[in-house]
Amino acid sequence: MPAIFFEPARYAAMDEITISKIVFFVLLLISLSFHEYGHAWSAKQLGDDTAERLGRLSLNPIVHIDLVFTVIMPLLMLFGPLAGTPIGICAAKPVPVNPFNLRKPTRDMMLTSAAGPAMNVVLAFFFTAAYWFHVEVRGIAWDKLSSLMIIQAIQLNLQLAVFNMLPIPPLDGHRVLGYFLPPRLREAYYRIGAGGGIAILLLLMWMGVLSQIQRQILWPLGDLWGALMPGGMSLFSYGY
Repeated sequence: MPAIFFEPARYAAMDEITISKIVFFVLLLISLSFHEYGHAWSAKQLGDDTAERLGRLSLNPIVHIDLVFTVIMPLLMLFGPLAGTPIGICAAKPVPVNPFNLRKPTRDMMLTSAAGPAMNVVLAFFFTAAYWFHVEVRGIAWDKLSSLMIIQAIQLNLQLAVFNMLPIPPLDGHRVLGYFLPPRLREAYYRIGAGGGIAILLLLMWMGVLSQIQRQILWPLGDLWGALMPGGMSLFSYGY
């Protein structure tokens, strides 16, 4: 359940804000689809073709959509009564992975889990290159709506990567951290389960701790990533 924050493009007119929300929703679908594709592709390479047999080894957003968490909740928070609030409940349908088909289950589950956030980082690099082309080659000003939406695409994918690497089940980070724990501690850690992990996430979200954790990671990451941008900029210096 990524905590994604949407900020309307600065200096945008009302109709441009509506357009930016639509584009943001499309970017969210694409980014979640790449994330799930990363899991499916990695599992396939490591010996498990469950996702492929179920049609999930695909970049088609339709096969990854969860009606409630991928469509209804984000739309409510962009266009409905929850507009203007952080999107704290959004997710794609998880890719199924059968650990018994993997060559080295513990290691390969870690690699498969890490592949999802890794895909979001790849997308962030892609949109960074697109921003360079858009601004430096095409000569589009940084404050035009199209430029700001590319920046939001970078921000979105970095947020997805960071959030999903938090070491709380069912997020991907819990499998990554678990791999490096001693076997007995790993087993106890995994017993927290998705239900317990979601309860922890909701509690942290309600307390405001979750957003603080993300900020402490995203602010310095935004500064570092900004060094890759034309002229340099801090990606999360405002609005988040």
